[in-house]
Amino acid sequence: MEATPSLACANKCVFCWRHHTNPVGKSWQWKMDDPLMIVNTAIEEHKKMIKQMKGVPGVTAERLSEGLLPRHCALSLVGEPIMYPEINSLVDELHKRRISTFLVTNAQFPDKIVSLNPITQLYVSVDAATKENMKAIDRPLFGDFWERFIDSLKALRDKQQRTVYRLTLVKGWNTEDIDAYSSFFSIGNPDFVEIKGVTYCGT
Repeated sequence: MEATPSLACANKCVFCWRHHTNPVGKSWQWKMDDPLMIVNTAIEEHKKMIKQMKGVPGVTAERLSEGLLPRHCALSLVGEPIMYPEINSLVDELHKRRISTFLVTNAQFPDKIVSLNPITQLYVSVDAATKENMKAIDRPLFGDFWERFIDSLKALRDKQQRTVYRLTLVKGWNTEDIDAYSSFFSIGNPDFVEIKGVTYCGT
């Protein structure tokens, strides 16, 4: 299951698939839904989507039944999930239901990383290897975005759980500076490095 508790973000990344229709901000300033309602609704919407596969050639009854009971939840659909004020309650609710959590944060809220309850797998986006490239590709709202990024990597190191650097690479934007990327590994000491290429699919 893929879901998000926040449509808002503190960056306006050039590769964002939402074409910047979602809100941006440095802090939470929107109506907030209850975490229990978000989890219940996400599961119901997930079930509706899976049920549409009934009768599709190749879909077995066993797999359909399995798909109706999500065991994993990626909190990364759009926006910055860690901005949601009740993110810990939401994560706890998923874990109570034996649903693992994979949360992706854009490394602009180090204090939220510090206060975040344990996630099954915590990702930090590493979208550029230099301050100049990060400003150009992420187009952050925060003036101290680079310091926040470095502090987020340090916070990741201290989490003592499964952690990942997610490198979203865009040809012509951030695929150089290999040595600079590697210098970040000692700061956050991630368990994994995920390299994801952006593919342009047209407007």
